[in-house]
Amino acid sequence: AVNMSKATVKKLHWRSKVQESFVPLGGASGELGVAIGGGADYGEFPFVTAAPGGGATVGDIILEIGGTPVLGLTLGDVRGVLNSCPHPIRIKTVSP
Repeated sequence: AVNMSKATVKKLHWRSKVQESFVPLGGASGELGVAIGGGADYGEFPFVTAAPGGGATVGDIILEIGGTPVLGLTLGDVRGVLNSCPHPIRIKTVSP
């Protein structure tokens, strides 16, 4: 029973680090205010490589985009999700 409660605490601790933010469209070009790298095709989680519009931190792992879980997706699929979301895009990230 002791082990179970420890696991629960750990899970909650991890969840408490999840940040939810909105990614704005950047500037007159209407480009996304976030760039992503990683992806399953590179054996990595998707992560933020640039966030000129604010709202995300470079290096943060992206868990969800617009309510769609993206862990385990390829970079192309993650970008597809990103591009198909209504704006502003709600993303969930966690610092590594």
